[in-house]
Amino acid sequence: MIPGGSFVKKIFKEYGPRACLGVACYNELAEDMQEVSFVPVQGVLLLRDGCFNTEANVEEIIRKMEMCNV
Repeated sequence: MIPGGSFVKKIFKEYGPRACLGVACYNELAEDMQEVSFVPVQGVLLLRDGCFNTEANVEEIIRKMEMCNV
């Protein structure tokens, strides 16, 4: 878990993950998914816009995690 999209490149450079699941607002998710499109990637939109005091659908996150299980 990272606090924002600016960390995505750093995480990929340092750890080289084989898949990615993003949970973010539409703009962050679209941009960051494009950045890591060289690996299997799934995304879940936040239920409310904004990066603070927002919510996400936990069941959808779990389902997407299962899809990324490589």
